[in-house]
Amino acid sequence: MNRSRLKIISTVGLAASAVLWVALSYFLRNTTAFGYYIGEIMGVTLSGIPVAFLQLRLCLTDKEKWVRWVPTVVDAAVCAAALIFLVAAYDNILSLLLVVAAFAPTAGICIGWLAHGKRLALIPLNITLIAYMIMNGVPLITRPFELADAAAIFCFLIGIYFAIRPLERKPENEPEN
Repeated sequence: MNRSRLKIISTVGLAASAVLWVALSYFLRNTTAFGYYIGEIMGVTLSGIPVAFLQLRLCLTDKEKWVRWVPTVVDAAVCAAALIFLVAAYDNILSLLLVVAAFAPTAGICIGWLAHGKRLALIPLNITLIAYMIMNGVPLITRPFELADAAAIFCFLIGIYFAIRPLERKPENEPEN
């Protein structure tokens, strides 16, 4: 795909998914299903989609290469703060909230890197999904299905797709038009 077309798609996808994420989280905030508030769950689980488009857009920047690392550093800082709170037993609820809030953006960042062609991002994506399953503590088969599980399965399938798709490479001797 043409790089300029991919920039347009990632920018439009970022704007559309951010608006959709905020709108669904806001308008469904008091709607319950199976004892859960759907708006709150969607606010947490769907936050990875705009982050994936943001990471892809930042990976396509031409001038400042360091900009593509900003979401990764911010997310790593949130995960580190959650780990410090958890290990220090300072505030278990705060650490749990930080970890849960960091799962979807971490998966989104990894999906953005995978879409850009960096297959090394499969490692943190798999670690994130394994940590999510460990935090639930019970296998998916023996407990009720949640919306967060659907988001985790979706991230896993997208990661598999980006891992097995062929990367477009230009021949070395072909002149650019």
